[in-house]
Amino acid sequence: MRRADSNTSSKTLQEQMLDELRDIRRLLDSLRQAEAISIPVVEAARRLSCSESRIYELLKYRALESAPSFGRGIMVLASSIERLAREGLPAEEDFRRSKKREFKIDARLIKVK
Repeated sequence: MRRADSNTSSKTLQEQMLDELRDIRRLLDSLRQAEAISIPVVEAARRLSCSESRIYELLKYRALESAPSFGRGIMVLASSIERLAREGLPAEEDFRRSKKREFKIDARLIKVK
């Protein structure tokens, strides 16, 4: 009788272990999917053949979308990188001009008030 009891209790333990392993596998799969969705700035720069500072500039002007990050590193959405790769990188002068225009508009608004 004790053997039957030990088999059922060990079988239950085995089932519990298998359930936990399945949960871990699901978690790893979801992490792999999230990893494929978001890319570190270094990898984004490599894929777009530009510098990391250019990636930060593109993020600042919302030409690229940032993804939720874990820790201190900034992550970029892979879909925005693919879109920008298809459309092509905007010229740096375009950002500089738009930045100056925004500043002039802000200065005019301040003077009017």
